[in-house]
Amino acid sequence: MGPAAELAALEIPVTTDLPGVGANLHDQPFVLLSWEGSPDLAQAMDAFTARGWAPDEQVMAKVASSFDPDCFDLHLLPYSPTHLGPGRTWHAGAGALCPRSRGHVRLKSRDPTVLPVVDHSFLRDPEGHDSAVLIEGLTKLRELATQPSLRELLGAETLPGPAGLSKPEELRAYLLGHIDNYWHPVGTCAMGAVCDGRGDVRGLEGCLVADCALMPAVPRATTALPAAVIGERIAELVLEAAT
Repeated sequence: MGPAAELAALEIPVTTDLPGVGANLHDQPFVLLSWEGSPDLAQAMDAFTARGWAPDEQVMAKVASSFDPDCFDLHLLPYSPTHLGPGRTWHAGAGALCPRSRGHVRLKSRDPTVLPVVDHSFLRDPEGHDSAVLIEGLTKLRELATQPSLRELLGAETLPGPAGLSKPEELRAYLLGHIDNYWHPVGTCAMGAVCDGRGDVRGLEGCLVADCALMPAVPRATTALPAAVIGERIAELVLEAAT
C-alpha cells in the first residue's frame, strides 16, 4: 500500500496505489541561538535550582512575522538547561510554526528491518518562506537580548555570533547548517489524501490511522494534545461502529 511506482521499484507487490502515503511530511523548523551568560545569571539559576525542580523551558512567546501579521507564526523559546553543571549559558530558539516545505518518508528496501528514508526537506520551499520567517525570529531574539534589562545578564552572543552574521544571505546560510526540528512531525497519511474523516485508509478495509500522520497541516502549537484527541476520537468511532 502506497505509491505504486516506488513500491514496484523495490519489487513489492502493490495492493493499493496511494501516492499520499509517506508524502507531505513536515515539521516546524527550529534554530537555536546562544549567549555566554554572566556570573549574575549563573548565580540566579543556581539559586532557582536549589529551591526545587527547575524546568529547562519555562516561558514561550508567540510572535507574528511580517508574513502572517494577523496571527502568530513564530515561537520564541528561551532555553537554559540546568543539567549541564556550573557555568550557566543561555540559549533561545525560534520555531516557524507554519512551514511550507514538505518532505517524505520512503522505503529503501523490501527488508522490514531496514530503516526508511525520512527527509523533512527543511527550508526547501521554493519561495524561501520558511527561512525568511526564521530570520525574522532570529532578529527578534537578538533585539530582545540587547535590551538593557537583559544585555549584561546574558552576556555576548556566541552562536551564531554577531561578527559577519547580520546580512540575510549570511543568516540563511547559518540556518541551513544549524536547522533543527520542533519534534512535531505530521502529515504522512493526510486526511483527504490517504484517509477519510474517520481515519480509515482509502481502499484498504480494516486499516486506519489514529495519530498526527492524519493532519494535512501542522497546528501552530505542540502536537501532544491534538494527538491525544485524535486517538480518542478515532477510538470512539471504532467502538460506535462495533456496536
